[in-house]
Parts: sequence; C-alpha cells; structure tokens
Amino acid sequence: MRQILNQKENWKSAPNGSIPLETRLAVTLRFFAGGDPYDLMEMFGISHSSVFTSIDLTMLAIVRCEKLQVKYPESHEEQMRIHCCRY
Repeated sequence: MRQILNQKENWKSAPNGSIPLETRLAVTLRFFAGGDPYDLMEMFGISHSSVFTSIDLTMLAIVRCEKLQVKYPESHEEQMRIHCCRY
C-alpha cells in the first residue's frame, strides 16, 4: 500500500516521470542555439516551465563544475607570460 501511495505522490508531482539529464542538456543546447521554448515543449514533450527549469539546472551544473571554471592570472607577470606565448 505504501508503494502505491508513493507512486501516486510521485505521479502528482511528475506525471510522466522525471526528466532525464540527457533531455535537460539537449533542451539547454537547443535553446541557446536559438530554439523557441514552445517548439522545445513539443519536441521533448515537457511543459513550458520545465524548459526553463531544465536550462536553469543545466547552467547551475556547468557553473558548479570545477573543471570548467575559468581562472584568471592574478599577477601582471603571469598575464604577460600567457599573452606572449599565444602569439
């Protein structure tokens, strides 16, 4: 009985289940490539608010990823060393 109630509670919050991470990433990439949120709704079968929630969650994950953080040199000498090596 408890499993049925939990399933019903989950159904109320997400009738089609949770949105896979791959879908959230695809929605975000399509949106930033110029996709219209209403087209993305149809394409991925999600609600309008889920389009923007997916974008927010994906961007939050990217911002929190330590390997993707941009670190600027603090000293002028470091800046010049990096600048001179690129040309």
